Amino acid sequence: MFKKLINFFKDEEGAAIAEFALVLPVLAFLLFGMIEFGLVLFNKQVITNASREAARAGIVVDLDTGGTDYDTYVADIAKDYCSNYLIDLGGSATPVVTPTYPAKGFGNDLTVEVNYDYHFLVFGELAKMFGASSWSTVNLYARAVMRYE
Repeated sequence: MFKKLINFFKDEEGAAIAEFALVLPVLAFLLFGMIEFGLVLFNKQVITNASREAARAGIVVDLDTGGTDYDTYVADIAKDYCSNYLIDLGGSATPVVTPTYPAKGFGNDLTVEVNYDYHFLVFGELAKMFGASSWSTVNLYARAVMRYE
């Protein structure tokens, strides 16, 4: 009787399953962390490119935009670029585009700023579980300055 009980506790069947169950959450956290931060870096590059595209379109366009407000024209270029390339995975955040310029015309600078709030998928929910709401979103910012041609 005691021999069977001792052999039962010495048996290591199922130890790999128990170890895997302990390691799986850490591996999943690392995997989703890499994916999530890869998306953040990709979106940062997209808004950087959007600000450049809008600034470039704004400095080479004929200053008469055919009835469209100049600021709206430049902002729409950046928003269109973002709508084509941003990966938001169902988030509803839209980028805020702010073109600023002292005066339109040769030799002056056009500055286009793009702000975008990226909503985390995994880390946002984990942050809410632990009571930290500051990790649910991160603000991505890009700025491009170009001189009118």
